[in-house]
Amino acid sequence: MQLSAKIFAKVGSERITQYSLVNDHQMTLRFLTFGARVQQVRLPNAAGDDPNLLLGFVTLEDYLQPGYLGAFTGPLQAADAELAPGSWQNWNWAVKTSQETDLAITFTLTLPENADGQPGQRELSITHRLTNDNLWQIDMQVATTADLKIHPRLNLPWLLTADPAQTMLSAKLTADEHVTPVPKTARCETAQRYSLAAADWQLAYLSDASFTRIDSYAGINSENNFNGILGQPNVAVGFSPEMNQDALPWLLPAGATWRHHAEFHLSSNAN
Repeated sequence: MQLSAKIFAKVGSERITQYSLVNDHQMTLRFLTFGARVQQVRLPNAAGDDPNLLLGFVTLEDYLQPGYLGAFTGPLQAADAELAPGSWQNWNWAVKTSQETDLAITFTLTLPENADGQPGQRELSITHRLTNDNLWQIDMQVATTADLKIHPRLNLPWLLTADPAQTMLSAKLTADEHVTPVPKTARCETAQRYSLAAADWQLAYLSDASFTRIDSYAGINSENNFNGILGQPNVAVGFSPEMNQDALPWLLPAGATWRHHAEFHLSSNAN
């Protein structure tokens, strides 16, 4: 198992760093410090193909455009209110790494009063762990010193067709082992276990949230460009935690901490 880092881009005196976690099956997670973004998820199939299984970009300039792909977004989403310039996905996060047993990387962000457009100070963290069983564990945490209207989301658009020109609508989706159609527009479910299968890759998702938002990214259109290929609506599927079935913002009281744990297990026809 390997953990590495390299400079991804420079903005003035700031360095945007890319971190890579790679296990013995060549499952690869790549992250950017800018917005604590997940840039790539890879796992070779039986034919040796190794595409990025997330919608993502290869340059910082692309990530500066709207969309927030791969980012830990907050405190609110664009659908809730206009995002402040200081929102979480616009900061360059600090990093700690570990190679003890499993590979781990923790992104942290400390924000002063009103830095993200909401009252109070904020302490944020998100930890990713990768095991040799192709298990990716994610732990998110938000602490606030003032009442905070919040709607945190880790924006992970899974592209299991490995082709941004194909939709995911024909993928097999299960919720607590019950087959359900891939939604054409985002919806919330009460299940905590999901599976998604398309082409040569399969994904299992586990969440400790009360509700899960399933998003097929209907807002993507012919003008959205991913990895040099024009995308189209419903090209990916994402899972994110929700506190209510309407996917509305909610209040995190002063002095409280929100915590969330999720797991992704990725497999291919090669393993």
